[in-house]
Amino acid sequence: MRREAVSRAPLAERAWRAVAIGFGVTAIALNGLALALSGHVVSEPRSSSSSSSSSSSSSSSAVGSPQPLLAEVAAKAAHSKVPRAGDDDQARAAALASLARRFREAADGDLSELAEALASLGGQTAREVLFGAARSSRSASQVAALEALSTIDTADVREFMLAQLNQPEPAQEVVDYFADCREPRALPSLERLARDASLALRDPVIASLFAQGADADPVISRLLRADDQLADALLGASPTTAETRRALRRASVQRLRAGAISHGPVFDFLEQDLSSEPRDALEQAARDPASVASALGALSNRGDHASLSTLERLANDSDRGLAARATCTLRTRRNRASLDSIGIF
Repeated sequence: MRREAVSRAPLAERAWRAVAIGFGVTAIALNGLALALSGHVVSEPRSSSSSSSSSSSSSSSAVGSPQPLLAEVAAKAAHSKVPRAGDDDQARAAALASLARRFREAADGDLSELAEALASLGGQTAREVLFGAARSSRSASQVAALEALSTIDTADVREFMLAQLNQPEPAQEVVDYFADCREPRALPSLERLARDASLALRDPVIASLFAQGADADPVISRLLRADDQLADALLGASPTTAETRRALRRASVQRLRAGAISHGPVFDFLEQDLSSEPRDALEQAARDPASVASALGALSNRGDHASLSTLERLANDSDRGLAARATCTLRTRRNRASLDSIGIF
């Protein structure tokens, strides 16, 4: 059973291409089987210099070259109908054996399309070939196999991806799999990786964590208390549940009221959250010389009536320095609004 993509259009495009390739390869295998049964066997290329051998070698070379074959397969598949479930088992097995051999022998540039074709043919044997490639020491083979496996949701693929996710530093393709696949058993590994993985992997881990929905809410709440750098990264993600948004709001307001923050993701998040608690926290932060500029800017950018009323109140504050800065912020906003109205911005 194929997984339905949750958030990435390229995943759906890859799956379509894989299906097209697989159908085309099956059609070619059926044709090859028919030729074999009728006694017409295409020979392997040879080094003979005779004209008949040269012709045979040229023909075989065209069949054996992965890239031209896959281009032809994709073109034919795009104009062909989907094969029926009763397609000849022998032909399917022949196509699978051919693809597996070509995948093992292919140049790096051909691996992705061949892996997609294996995934599209499906079946335990095809998946075992991809599992083996994903564990190999050849980097290009690993990536191609993992990308192909990421289009499949079967019990064995899910177990394989869970095992890979438990590695100290899994491949990004493994992490990305769980951005499209809700799996509660992935949460402990995702939490560990959010804390310990390299910075390059942290954002994909957080995206996959948020994709787990309500099951991830307790994990996200714990991570928000871990350290400020990780909390900032979480604030940059898009919450998928109301509870997650509340947790992000609570953490942001608490950090702002604790002081020692003058700019950064906390202000960016509170600028987008138009509820009253963030607005009150920003008003308080505007009275701190270290954070006044960021707080006034966030209130202005919120742009709702309550936030602009808060700015008006600060512009009339007894603290002349604060009042002057709030007045300047309001004037800048009004000038920009005027320019917007005549199409300057």
